[in-house]
Amino acid sequence: MPAACRDGAMEWIPGGHFAMCSNHHYPKEKPERIMEVPGFWIDRAPVHRAQFAAETGHRTSAEIAPDPRNYPGALPEILVPASLVLQGLIRPVDAKGPASPWWDYRAGAD
Repeated sequence: MPAACRDGAMEWIPGGHFAMCSNHHYPKEKPERIMEVPGFWIDRAPVHRAQFAAETGHRTSAEIAPDPRNYPGALPEILVPASLVLQGLIRPVDAKGPASPWWDYRAGAD
């Protein structure tokens, strides 16, 4: 049992196999294949991101400002913690076109 599970609030989920994709629906879903998932521990109750961060010290990439050395010439005011956010669309778009209408880069998102 993981160290974060000292209170017994986690449960072991055994691994197994499952069929991923399908040969019988849309062409882009082919080929069906058998995948294996290893066993894992899971919390019995939802864990808020803040709880997880407090217990592990983990920070998501959305919580870390980009390193200016990786973006020479970038304006300092745009090198802030941010993330892409899936947004609702106000008009129809071509699903085969660029992904940009679906996403918005937002400072402070996590």
